[in-house]
This record gives sequence, C-alpha cells and structure tokens, in this order.
Amino acid sequence: RQKSSWMFNFVVDSLLCAIPTIIFLLGFSALGFGHTSMIQSRTLQQHAPKAFEILCMIGLTLYLLDFNEWRAMYRKFAYSVLIVGVTIVVFLNQSLYPAGPLCLFMILVPLYLLGGAKRVMGFDHRHQKQVGISNDEYFLFRLSRPLLFMGMVTLIIWLIWIVSGFSLIFTEEEEKQQNNNQWHITTKVRYAEYLGCPADFQDFPQCRNEALYNETGVEDTCFNVVIKDSSGA
Repeated sequence: RQKSSWMFNFVVDSLLCAIPTIIFLLGFSALGFGHTSMIQSRTLQQHAPKAFEILCMIGLTLYLLDFNEWRAMYRKFAYSVLIVGVTIVVFLNQSLYPAGPLCLFMILVPLYLLGGAKRVMGFDHRHQKQVGISNDEYFLFRLSRPLLFMGMVTLIIWLIWIVSGFSLIFTEEEEKQQNNNQWHITTKVRYAEYLGCPADFQDFPQCRNEALYNETGVEDTCFNVVIKDSSGA
C-alpha cells in the first residue's frame, strides 16, 4: 500500500509540475508555437506602454487601498490581477526582450507550486513527524523527484526535436534538411527572416548589399539562404 501510495503521489506531482512546463514550451519556444507568439507580440508591441501604465495604476490603487489587509479571497484575486497584468506586459514586449517569458516562467513556477499545486498535493503527516520536518520542507522534498523527472523528459524531447528536424514554421522541403533545428548561422537567418527581424547593418555594415543600396537606397543583405532539396539539387 505504501509503494502504491508513493507511486500515485509521484504521478500526481509530476502532472502538476508538467502543466507550466507544457504551457511554456508550447507558447514560447520553437518546439511549439513560440514563433506565432513572437509575431503577435511584434504586431501588438505598440500597446505595451499603455498596458504598462494601466498596470502601474492598478498596482498603485491596490497599494493605496491596503489590499494586503483584505480578506484572503479578495487578496488572492488582487494578486491574480497583478500577475495577469505583468504577464500581458511581458508578452507585449517579447519582441524587444525575448528573455522576458523565460524570466517570468522562472518567477511564476515557484509561486504556482507553493500556491496552487501545494493545495492539491497530499501530505503524509506521519512521515513528517518521523523525520521531524516542516510542511514546506516536506513539500520541497516531494518536489525533488517530479522536477528532476520533468527536466529529464524535457531534455529528451528537446534532443529528439533537434535530431528529427521537425519544425512548425518551415516548409516540408525545408524539414527534409539534416540538422534543421541545430543553432547555426543558416537557422538564425531563416528564423530572423520568418519573424521579420530587421538586419542590423549598423553593427554589421559588411553584410549590406552596397550595390543595391547605392542604386535604390534599399538596405538588404548581400547573401541569400538557398534551401536544397533531399537530392542535393
């Protein structure tokens, strides 16, 4: 019975740890739809300053109203509003600060685990008394195995993704290329072109097509990315 109980707790804990991981990988990485969220962020980036102003106004209003003294239910709602607001601001600025979603993930996951997930996970109070540790210490002890397991699963999925060459943004012919997901110069250029990132001719003037620029005034790269088919043609 103890063994089955331990296995059940491990499965539940792993599923709870998997929720934020899956959301992040699907929404903000190349394994999922990170390219789509980046394009949407670039499209809506003009609204970021207004969203930040609204978030500051909400935060200041809650502070002046001493929301930390409110009843637990209303206080949690206020914190949720702030977290949602910060998430929206980070999303809108993703094109300017690509590391923003990752930083937000590192901050929100511990809050999620200590806040919501902790209530779902059960505790073996007899085991707690035997080893003489607190609730939080036992909670962190229980999380060690699921977090390690999820890290290994994520690493395996990432390695398979690199080797397979599977991609949601490139054409079927491009997917046939080997090393499609390895981070080399060709991959960088293709991602930049797909996401609409402008070339940095200020720091890299040697990459500008000087003949085209002198003739038409249009800045473009002096190279092209040629995708070969599976036969090498």
